Amino acid sequence: MRYVTIATTEYGKGRIVLFPSRFDNVNTAGNLLNPELTRSILEWVAQRNENDRISAISVSHDVVEGNLFNIADVANTSVFLGELDDLSVSGNLVARDCIIFNGIDNSISPLIRSNLTTYVAGGGGLVLCDIRVDDDSIELLESIAPVTVESSGVNISSGFPIWTDEGRVHPIFRDRFLGVDITLLNSILESAVSSSWDVLNVVDTEIDVREGDLEIDELLFSRSQDASIPGAFFVGYFATVYEDGITDLETE
Repeated sequence: MRYVTIATTEYGKGRIVLFPSRFDNVNTAGNLLNPELTRSILEWVAQRNENDRISAISVSHDVVEGNLFNIADVANTSVFLGELDDLSVSGNLVARDCIIFNGIDNSISPLIRSNLTTYVAGGGGLVLCDIRVDDDSIELLESIAPVTVESSGVNISSGFPIWTDEGRVHPIFRDRFLGVDITLLNSILESAVSSSWDVLNVVDTEIDVREGDLEIDELLFSRSQDASIPGAFFVGYFATVYEDGITDLETE
């Protein structure tokens, strides 16, 4: 099974990141998310560049605040710990580059839903973390990009996070993020998000090798007389990858 860990979509002039876990997941026996990956997510959703200051508000609804300290340590980022009521005042939202909403559920008031939708449509960024919906769709997203949650608050211990083909070409991705741990806190099947989403990273429970862990199977030596550089040896590595891949070595 493949469960979503990072997905993105755009709505109006703004952007949304679905991140069902927490950036700071230590309090659930998980790991702090790589700070560079955290920064890259925030840059994309807030539509900011590498050297820009990012201002975020983090709001928790009936869940442990699992993001504040990790995000506050990310380079060139300031985060304000807000309350749910802060989202009832639209003026509080436009002053921030992005909103990090921890614990979104279907009891959120129509006013807050409307404010969040308007904020994103106008160019704001929204990150949805620590989803609190079981066996149901997220009502906030039904008119934007539907998502159905299988269960919330569930850590799936098997498998490893992998970057999808969409993820590897997304602006958030960097080669150094291969193999980075992303704890799964909610189970959202890859097939349970609409086509409006780009699914960047999933936990695949059917693989048992961490992405980026390549095992060297064979070391090949060839004498210099067979190569174009006299007086030297070249070394070629044949490696196996986690998805029945093939590595070709070409020489001239």
